[in-house]
Amino acid sequence: MNLPYADVVRVLKAGPPTRGQKRLKYMLGDQSRKDIYSLLLKILGDNPPLVELDMEELLKRVQDNVTDVKITTRKIKDALKNWQKILDEQIALYQVFEWKEKD
Repeated sequence: MNLPYADVVRVLKAGPPTRGQKRLKYMLGDQSRKDIYSLLLKILGDNPPLVELDMEELLKRVQDNVTDVKITTRKIKDALKNWQKILDEQIALYQVFEWKEKD
């Protein structure tokens, strides 16, 4: 069975339900605007794409891309936790991401 890559990306990009509120969008160096979930997907695919990233590297990649504000570590961790929860609720085929917070 093939991985439904486009479906997995769609689920991750959508993030959790917003309850009617618009997500904050961040200005990137390429002049595009992305919410935290689209931004994290971009970061994970940035060159060089890595199978594993620690928080320091992830935060560096975020700050290297965002031009208008500083995104906090808490904001990134919350988004990653939301992704983990979403994927935990999907079939095993979708579980392509794992977030573990170090103590």
